[in-house]
Amino acid sequence: MFGRLLRLSQSNYHEFEVSKQIGVRVRTSASYAHEERDDVFRQAIRIQTPALRFIDSFLFEDYERTSHDPGYGFGAYGEKRLHPRISVGSGYAQIDRNGLNSDRFLAGKRVYLNSHFRLSPEFVLIAGATQSLSTRQALARTRFDVAFEYDLLHTFRKTGLS
Repeated sequence: MFGRLLRLSQSNYHEFEVSKQIGVRVRTSASYAHEERDDVFRQAIRIQTPALRFIDSFLFEDYERTSHDPGYGFGAYGEKRLHPRISVGSGYAQIDRNGLNSDRFLAGKRVYLNSHFRLSPEFVLIAGATQSLSTRQALARTRFDVAFEYDLLHTFRKTGLS
């Protein structure tokens, strides 16, 4: 930590992001990040698709690394609200190397399922399963996640603290 304090004027990471809402159904975003020798561009589009009936929203996101170790990855995800408090989704992700995404999406090809259960306005229970499509034993894994989400800002607004 102290070694870095002497170099605070030197930027070793920066990121720029823009997003745009287009009408009521489409949201796009793009970002650029630089860390040491890596330049990474990310793009995403979310489309609300209630007319399709089997899917309420679709998300496509991708990245491309244009530096000394170029690469590309993407993900596609669809979600359906089954009840005002319950939604489920499924997706596919293809990541070229570890380190650019969450630990749930390591390098390789994966399919995944998500579910969100709104227990109250502040609390959400989230469950997910991720399956690697790799035939290599070291990469072939199934992962299950359970998480609780708490919206502290909602509580502040409810009590008048915000």
